[in-house]
Amino acid sequence: MIKEKKATFKKPFNTNKKIPRWKIRTLKNDLPVVSRAGEYYKTSDGDFLEILRINGTSGIRRFTNQAYLTLITSFTEGVRTLTQPSNYVVLDFLVDHQEQIDFYNYKIDRLDVSNPVDQAKLYWLEQEIQKLEYRQLHATEEQYFLLLFAETLAELESQINVAFEIPHLNVEKLKPKYKDAFIFKMNNLNSSPYNILRGDADAE
Repeated sequence: MIKEKKATFKKPFNTNKKIPRWKIRTLKNDLPVVSRAGEYYKTSDGDFLEILRINGTSGIRRFTNQAYLTLITSFTEGVRTLTQPSNYVVLDFLVDHQEQIDFYNYKIDRLDVSNPVDQAKLYWLEQEIQKLEYRQLHATEEQYFLLLFAETLAELESQINVAFEIPHLNVEKLKPKYKDAFIFKMNNLNSSPYNILRGDADAE
């Protein structure tokens, strides 16, 4: 008679044991700006902060696979040269078509409305302006920002210089009022995107 082997089981995982959890850090909780430091900012941790806009590389969708891989490699190597803490932020803002709207109004002012051809042009231009104005109130676009932190001003300025050298990042400096608007937006994410960061004149 063959003796049936008793099944053995590993000790079940103790679900009652407390599992340590890493603290989830968010920019809203860890970006408490307390004062200005010249054109930069100071946080409650004593760090200096700079905010740069990221323009990136245009036409990337038309890149070949090899060009795309080369871009990623050079960008990654460049980012690794940032030796101090940094953070990337993406925010949605209403699109800005005001320059195109102004151009269409410029064309309208030079039309001869007594001319049937110009009447047709007027109708088309007015329709296009209405579409653009509607998009300005409802359509959004992403804007990208790079936040640089450092313990000293010298370290921060060194990191800024490094950021400007990173291939394909194409950062640009922002005026203090735009950086103020960014900080406001970060602490009021539900606020209207129709604000100074998009360049609206009535928000200045």
